Amino acid sequence: MRSAFLAPGVALQLLTVVPLRLPAGVPSRAFAHAVAVFPVVGLVLGLAVGAVDAATERWLPASVAAGLDLALLAAVTGGLHLDGLADTADGLLGNMPRERRLDAMREPGIGAFGVIALVLVLIVEYAALAAIPPALRIAMLAAALAVSRWSMALILWRFPYARPSGVATPFRDGLRPAHAAVATIVTAVIAGALFGFTGVVFAAVGMALAAAVAWLAVRRLGGCTGDVYGAAGELTFAACLVVGTAIAR
Repeated sequence: MRSAFLAPGVALQLLTVVPLRLPAGVPSRAFAHAVAVFPVVGLVLGLAVGAVDAATERWLPASVAAGLDLALLAAVTGGLHLDGLADTADGLLGNMPRERRLDAMREPGIGAFGVIALVLVLIVEYAALAAIPPALRIAMLAAALAVSRWSMALILWRFPYARPSGVATPFRDGLRPAHAAVATIVTAVIAGALFGFTGVVFAAVGMALAAAVAWLAVRRLGGCTGDVYGAAGELTFAACLVVGTAIAR
């Protein structure tokens, strides 16, 4: 019971920079339970960023608001997923031996592939957000961020880990199909409530892209890492926003 109660706080602490202090001696099961509520954290992030967007709608053009939305999202998440995207691009796309790829992802600097990936993905996110009408933007942000965090939960459960241990290890230990099922149901409820059957499109596109990233990581690294989870989430978010522009039209 205590594990389930602490799970939302554990998930929020991992996925954001919210100064949340958890009690000492968090049960190990709380980390696996936290994976099930990843989509809820995404929903909260989307609603928070969307609320700021709505508050600035009267005074700022849509393009400026879109840029501020992405800046706020990066600040609230500590740039965690953008950093993961850059490191993953350097590790997966560079021409190097397999054993060197993981080392490249650990290095503090960003290589050419990382810079290119960051720039291109941010451009896509910015253009998509700017094209979505203000009346739909808060719902799009909420759905896209919920689906992106759901995709991270699923590949965390489904694909092997590339390292003996790491930041994601406590979350993988004890992770069961039931946790992935709960995350899926929660995401379906969120996407369905916001967009009905169209929400299924968000989920399908997001899961396909995240699975493709994870599959490539398994091929080239032998498994996924925390950076790969972050990259999958960021790419899923971008893909959902692109789908959102089509829905808005």
